[in-house]
Parts: sequence; structure tokens; C-alpha cells
Amino acid sequence: MTRDFPEADWNVFKKLSPIALERFCERVLGDVERALAKPGESAHERYRRIYELMRNLDKDLARTFNDFRRSTAFMQIGGMYSLGVITDDELMLFTPMTRDGIKALFGSRPENSGGART
Repeated sequence: MTRDFPEADWNVFKKLSPIALERFCERVLGDVERALAKPGESAHERYRRIYELMRNLDKDLARTFNDFRRSTAFMQIGGMYSLGVITDDELMLFTPMTRDGIKALFGSRPENSGGART
């Protein structure tokens, strides 16, 4: 897909990727803070909750943000969109081909599409 991925979209992706990563990490840290503040749980229970949270969300992080290359950009944009770390307005910055492809493959994102949320 490298040849088919427009230069204009690559340039947008390079700018949005660090913003989306920051949003994702902020959400995860918020989830961790909420887990730490959970009243009535022992330190061990909170630790286990945070461990499970981090283990699961690290998979989302790796799948969506690792392997930063033009050939993987389309799937990464889709992952970012699915996780809700790029907005509909930001998705509109991409060409219609990319934008329509993301919506076709990843569909409408559910209100709570899993992972960390703001």
C-alpha cells in the first residue's frame, strides 16, 4: 500500500501521530489514577488491576503506534480512529480516499470503543 498512500496523507499522519499518542497515554494514565484511587481495595488488588490494564492497553499501543512507516500508516490511522485518539475533524484532514477507506474498514467508532478514554 506504500505506493497507494498519498504523500499529503503521510504528511498529515506524521503530524497527528504524536498528538494521538499523547492523548492515548493521557487516557491510560487517567485510568491508572482511577484504579489507584479505588476505595476499599487492598494494595495488591489495585496492583493487579493496574497490571491487567497496562498489559491490555500496551497491546493497543503497540498495534497502533509501533512500526511507524508509510506502509503501515493506513492501519495505524484506523487504529487511532478506532481508539478515539484522532477526532472526526482530524480524520477530515486526510484525502477522501484514505478517509473513506478508514470508515469502510473501521466503521463508525462506537461510543466506548475500548481502551483508555478521556
